[in-house]
Amino acid sequence: ADAEIMMETDENMPMESKKMTQQSAPSAPPSNLRNNETTAEFEVADLSTIPSDNNPYNVSIADFTLPATYTYQSVPKLDKAVFLSAGITGWEAYSLQDGEANLYFEGTYVGSTTLSTRDASDTVNISLGRDNGISINREKQKDFSSTQMLSSQRKDTRTWVITARNNKSQKADITVTDQIPLSTNSDITVEPGDLSGASYDDKTGLLTWTFTLQPKETKKIAFSYSVKYPKKNRVILE
Repeated sequence: ADAEIMMETDENMPMESKKMTQQSAPSAPPSNLRNNETTAEFEVADLSTIPSDNNPYNVSIADFTLPATYTYQSVPKLDKAVFLSAGITGWEAYSLQDGEANLYFEGTYVGSTTLSTRDASDTVNISLGRDNGISINREKQKDFSSTQMLSSQRKDTRTWVITARNNKSQKADITVTDQIPLSTNSDITVEPGDLSGASYDDKTGLLTWTFTLQPKETKKIAFSYSVKYPKKNRVILE
């Protein structure tokens, strides 16, 4: 059966801040929940009136509150959008089942998702979709990209600029991820340039920035890299 997940934030906290932790304590597991060794049972104590009209109806069998942390994330290399997600902790005590779930954020229906707990650790992450209140763009800087011929080799340099703007009236913390090329060929070398303070993983080429955008603030992030390879080779640089 489908579950309904209501995402609510404390009314005294900025709704659009990146990290918003539910201030109310998690509610105790419902009294009608009984955990067996391999199954979980909910006893439906109240009677429900269901019309006999051949249509399906949902019946509530339990209602409880769990803490959640909200995060903004973007990978503009793949999609020039910012996404909001919620991380739910303490879920193990409630025997949540895998399946379809309807999502409501601040009382508004935002869509459906698949609730998966089999691969979850101590946190179940739920995507709440795009947030158009933060815009992001990624462009190649032609003036700072170049090609050099070095004897039998060629050296190409690429520079990219990511521009993020907070159009909200509250500050927002955001994590932006990008990537520079990787080489598995000894004849091709990749050299990181200025990464604007990114956290760089040299095994995956991933770049990560986490920063705070004040209301109406625009922030630019520039990063560059150089690729050196034999002239005879064709190399994908972007």
